[in-house]
Amino acid sequence: MKHLKKIILVENNADANLRFRRDLIIDLIRRGYRVQVFVPYERENIEQIRKLITICNKVRLYSLKRASKNPIVDLIGLFELYFLLFEERPTIVLCYSIKPAIYGSIAATLAGIKNLISVINGTGFAFSNYNSLRKLVGFWAKLLLRISIRFNKCVFFYNLDDLELFENFKLIKSNKSFVVNGSGININEYNYSAAPYSSKIAFLMASRFLIEKGILEYLTACKILNQKYNNARFLLAGKQDSNPSSLSKEKIRYLSKQANVELIGWVDMREILKKIDVFVLPSYREGIPRSILEAMAIGRPIITTDVPGCKETVINGYNGYLILPRDVNSLVDAMENFIKNPSLILKMGKASRKLVEEKFDVLKVNEKLISYIEELIK
Repeated sequence: MKHLKKIILVENNADANLRFRRDLIIDLIRRGYRVQVFVPYERENIEQIRKLITICNKVRLYSLKRASKNPIVDLIGLFELYFLLFEERPTIVLCYSIKPAIYGSIAATLAGIKNLISVINGTGFAFSNYNSLRKLVGFWAKLLLRISIRFNKCVFFYNLDDLELFENFKLIKSNKSFVVNGSGININEYNYSAAPYSSKIAFLMASRFLIEKGILEYLTACKILNQKYNNARFLLAGKQDSNPSSLSKEKIRYLSKQANVELIGWVDMREILKKIDVFVLPSYREGIPRSILEAMAIGRPIITTDVPGCKETVINGYNGYLILPRDVNSLVDAMENFIKNPSLILKMGKASRKLVEEKFDVLKVNEKLISYIEELIK
């Protein structure tokens, strides 16, 4: 690249940026970009912020809260972003997820930045309309998105269903929208490892303790299967979240004990995945789940729901099973199939590894994303 271009990634969480965008940041710097990351200051993410500082050219902190429903707090975050962007004057602003897409887009526009791009990596709380609070939040989010997204040169989505959802709500124009295969995964850091199955088949679900991740369905299915079989064990990895739909640690601890599920906390996925046989995520909707990509890269069969974001990771019967969302019986049947036919574990695990190499290799994903960006800003 003949001259240095500054690109700013606006995020709503330092941990997510470090886990999901680290390879993109490194790739951009290798290509001659000067990369800055804007993340909210959160006490629990201090260590991740420190690690970010060692990877990119600069980290700036602001106060936008990921799960806040307080418009005053959000407004303060908006003005902080405006002043930071006005000061830095980047060539490109790349906003990740709903809140940064809203407030980052508005702030960048006010600061006079033309090359503005958003990445919608999941629709989340704002588009889940199954109670009054969610409907209210969803209405407000869609209104703000309709205002802010129009200033973007383009919007990237992690799956076609989310793109079509935004089109149906008339939030975007089709000629300004593209689909990429999530944030990808560094397959060199997740080496294939044959499942350790011996006398007991180990199932694992790993996620934040959110209702929409299907955590209640998983615990119920485990309780049913524990009553039928003694050659299986069930694990749950995760943590409580600030999201309003998060279950408390006490509730999870109680339900796990009732279902005879081993609660193992928030662990190094690379290590725990080597010790289990089948990965389960019965989520209601996703962008592209990172946890599934990690399990696929290690070489594990997947059980997940036939919903946007999840269905992109599984070819039914090839590297796992797609089940009905919110359906315990469908989940039990899929898990039971592995208990009755353990030979499927190795076969489907190898298929998972092959699929992740072909479709979700971070080098391929980043190449496509950066190529789009560079074409847009010519």
